[in-house]
Amino acid sequence: MVTYFDQFRAQRVERRNINDYRKYSEQLDAALRGDFAWLDVEVRAMFPETPEVEAQPLNIVRRVSNMFSRLYRGPVQRFFVSETEAAVDYGKLREIYERSNINGALLACHRRLVAQQSQVGLVLPDKARRVCVRSFSPWQVDIVPGNTLYGDDIEHAAEVRFLVELDRDVAGGVVTSRYGWIVLTPAEAWIESAAGKRSSLYNPGSDDLSHPFGEIPAFKIETEQAMSGWSLPPVDEPLRAITIALAARTGDLSHILHYQGYGQPVVEPTSPDFDGAPQSSAEGLTLGPNRVLFLRNGQFKIVTPNAQVGEYRSFIEALLRWYALTRGVDQDQFLKAATARTAVSRRFDRADRAEERANYITLFGELETKLARLVCKVANHTGLVTLPEDVIVDVRYFEPPERLDPLVEAQARALEYELGERSRADFVQRRDNIGRAQALERVARNLAEQRVMAALGEATAAEVAAILQVLPASVRRFAEERPAP
Repeated sequence: MVTYFDQFRAQRVERRNINDYRKYSEQLDAALRGDFAWLDVEVRAMFPETPEVEAQPLNIVRRVSNMFSRLYRGPVQRFFVSETEAAVDYGKLREIYERSNINGALLACHRRLVAQQSQVGLVLPDKARRVCVRSFSPWQVDIVPGNTLYGDDIEHAAEVRFLVELDRDVAGGVVTSRYGWIVLTPAEAWIESAAGKRSSLYNPGSDDLSHPFGEIPAFKIETEQAMSGWSLPPVDEPLRAITIALAARTGDLSHILHYQGYGQPVVEPTSPDFDGAPQSSAEGLTLGPNRVLFLRNGQFKIVTPNAQVGEYRSFIEALLRWYALTRGVDQDQFLKAATARTAVSRRFDRADRAEERANYITLFGELETKLARLVCKVANHTGLVTLPEDVIVDVRYFEPPERLDPLVEAQARALEYELGERSRADFVQRRDNIGRAQALERVARNLAEQRVMAALGEATAAEVAAILQVLPASVRRFAEERPAP
């Protein structure tokens, strides 16, 4: 048996076309931003004989990306420490982070990472005590390995190129953009136009293309490893596929409803002497709900199509459920299930999301140190500040509370109260942001009111009147307005 590896070893050459890879990457980036112009081409390819079918875009890409990119949506705590310097004031570095909106840049990186499975970025100089952190998707990046044994390691790359817009013209409602490259090597960094003209990236206004960083000043983060012969992993093709499938199937369903959602008037001749329209068509007949149709030798009827709309809709919902199952996504995030789901099923969904979150925490925790060192190097190169370039970052992310069903949450809380595992006053204190004494008073008053209301249900009229005389005004008013049993 001849295996693929035997054929490859005998051939010793492998050629890959990366155009499809870049196309898929650009399509996912466009979908994340809400641009679905590319979907029309994909849907027409699926229905070549029915050009009337139009794509109905549903932004699954944005939904999934927002669902998993939550690390930088809440507060982020960073603790900086130097490997060599003991006493360092990191106030200037924190100011740079705040002025440069590093959290916003990492949030944008994380959102694209979910769909692209890799991001490559760099730190650009900006205004005083400010840098610009930009991340790029695979369709915008070219990595030339310096040693193919480490082809997926950006630190061993000979050159990294980033596609960037260099010039833009707006005239007559038409925007014309001209693109070029930011090119990074271990010793130089420059901006290169389409004509091949170079200008320094880190020494603007100078012919000196060098930089003092001693390495390629770029970072890479990826959720999967690249295959042999590639520098970046593949994009999330199942996410792209479900986006196209939903757009095509909902468009096809809309097309079916348009042509088969109404009855079709039909005239069937009953004899060769039919004196209506010609037998091949109904032209010449005046139809309408306000007219009486009389045919001497023909039969008029309405043919009702049998479009399988319910089955088609169930199939579309099944596509979503299958994708959610394989992606580790809660099905309720996409659609409301007709049947209740068990607590065990929801627990597994939460476990899947917790595992995904833990993976992202590990990846971005490593990236934070790499990024902080690049920020310090670029800031030091501007000459405005002096920061340690061997900084290490310990980052803590905000853990959002798990959202549960309100009824289930209330029942669980009541059970904890009964077992003594939880305090009513502690819950009210945190929920209403009040002092503990005030929370205790509020809980005691509410419990007293509950006991009084229960007693009123079994008391006679005379007993109720006597109780009302000693009740607080709020409770008395509630009891007086309470309908008689």
